[in-house]
Parts: sequence; C-alpha cells; structure tokens
Amino acid sequence: MFKHTILWAAVAVMVLGAWAGAAQASLIYYDSFSREGALVGTSPDIRPGTETYLGSSSAWQTNGTAAVARTSGTVNLPFVPQSGNIYQLSAEVSVIRLGSEHDWVAIGFGTDQLLSFCSTAAVGWMLIKDTGEVQTFLGPSTSGGSGAVTYSMPSVFSVVLNTQQPLWTFEWFVDGVSVRTPESFSVNPSIAYVGFSCASDRIEGTVDDFTLTPEPATLALLGLGGLGMLMGRRRVRG
Repeated sequence: MFKHTILWAAVAVMVLGAWAGAAQASLIYYDSFSREGALVGTSPDIRPGTETYLGSSSAWQTNGTAAVARTSGTVNLPFVPQSGNIYQLSAEVSVIRLGSEHDWVAIGFGTDQLLSFCSTAAVGWMLIKDTGEVQTFLGPSTSGGSGAVTYSMPSVFSVVLNTQQPLWTFEWFVDGVSVRTPESFSVNPSIAYVGFSCASDRIEGTVDDFTLTPEPATLALLGLGGLGMLMGRRRVRG
C-alpha cells in the first residue's frame, strides 16, 4: 500500500511537472510589465520569435500603465491563428476615471494593426470602462456588440478564439466566467494581430499579465491523458 502511495505521488509530480512545462512552452505571448520606459518597440517577456510591440502611441509604459489626456493609444503584437486550436487572450485590467468623460481600456484581436478598436480591423474584443462596465463585440469595430455588464476591478478579462470548427467562434470571459456565449462570423476573419488600447478624456489605467496561450483546459486534458497512460502501464505490469 505504501509503495502504491509513493507511486501515485511520483506519477502526480511527473504529470504536474510535464503539464507545467507544456504550459510554459505553449505560451505564445506573456508580459508581466515589470520594466520601465515606453512600451512600443520593446518585447514582451515571452514571445515566439523577435516580435516587439507595434504602434505609434506613447501612452503605454513597460510597467503596464497608461496615463494620457484626450488621446488614444493602441499597441499590437503579430499573431496568425491556426485552424484546429483554441486560443485565450487575457489581461488583468484596472481603469480609473480622472476627467469628465468615461475612460476605457480594450483588448482583443485584429485583422490589421489596430489604430483603434473602433476601427474596422477590430474583431473579437472587449471594452472595459472606468465604471466597471464591460461590453463585448464580435466586430468588425463595434458591430455585433452586447449589452453592458458591470464588474469590480481589477479583474481578468479574456477572449477565447476557437478555430476547431469550420466557422471559428469567439467567447468572452471575466475572471474565468463566460459573459457571452460563443459567436461566429459567416466567413472566418483574417486575424493578424492581438493588442490592447486606451482612450479617454483623462485616464489612469493598468494592464497586467497580458497573455496569449492555447486554452488551459486543452493542456489539462493532455495532463490527464498522460496520467491515464502511466497508470494503465502500471496496471498491466502489476
């Protein structure tokens, strides 16, 4: 019995270690925003190659903060999804209103470099206001929008792109809870970028732990599959 307990513990450690390694290796983009200086032209903590943040905005800093007056700021990273996968784009966002107009931060996907999420390049995105109101859009731009729901901040806002079906779907989450059921276009969009943006009368906001990765559920299933294979071998040998 003791040997079996040790075996289970060893297998669990192996699987968890393999899962953690797979999760780390599978990250496409990740940024903890723990640096100083202007964000555009720098690289995220994890990237698939030599990608850097694209855009002309000086609003965003490498510590994940934005503080601008009557302007918008959008930064982009190149990304082309492949059919048959699930991708999760997420960030922890907080927005503070300092002026007379409502301020916001947005995250999402784009078919071209996003000058603004109100441009026709925006698809599958979320708008987070300083009031805690969250709106979701299928796109392009503000078409295919949903009614606003309200959440406390900071929260983790996510858009999941599922390319496993002939018509790709987007689904929107706040703190891991779905706030809108999957929606699809009649023709799949030609996604080429992910990004985030701010626009305001006067904004003070933060973005943290910006992440693009295959959905964690996919990796968890891989881990469970590995566990089943190992225990199956143990039963055969036993």
